[in-house]
Amino acid sequence: TFLKSQFETIKSSLDILVLPGIEVDLGIGHILVISNGEDLNTFEGKCRLVQSDIPDKDSSIDLDRFKEIFGDLSKYILIPHSDKNPSLHHSILEKLRPFIDAGEVGSIKKFLYAYKNPEKLPPVLFSDMRAKSGLKNIPTKATFVDVQELNFGSLKDALNTRGRLSLTKEE
Repeated sequence: TFLKSQFETIKSSLDILVLPGIEVDLGIGHILVISNGEDLNTFEGKCRLVQSDIPDKDSSIDLDRFKEIFGDLSKYILIPHSDKNPSLHHSILEKLRPFIDAGEVGSIKKFLYAYKNPEKLPPVLFSDMRAKSGLKNIPTKATFVDVQELNFGSLKDALNTRGRLSLTKEE
């Protein structure tokens, strides 16, 4: 889900770029939809439609409904699960390919494989931490992105270029 009020609280408490987003159950897989944050009311409305169409963990939306809700997909950063469960079905992935910026992978090994394979999407690896009370350790898996100035546009451009992605700051 996405809540504008929660996003604004998080954004105001951090001195880093924070972008609004939602993970959508699309068919049998997942896709991250990240907005530029310029029209939070509209984005929150779209997220409410997703939430009403996907009321529980056993529900999902189809590709047509996804496109109907989000409209011009080129306005977003789209990151499907590609080598991570639940992966987006190949047929959906191919239909969305012109709009996809990177593919989320589930391990360092899968990141390195996708990074070296030009047939694969440029890979990103995330910690997938679920915040909860009493959390003692924060996972440290991350994707480093080489950009001069960090903003929505530079991030979107960099995600499409595997040479600007790495698993370490030094790389």
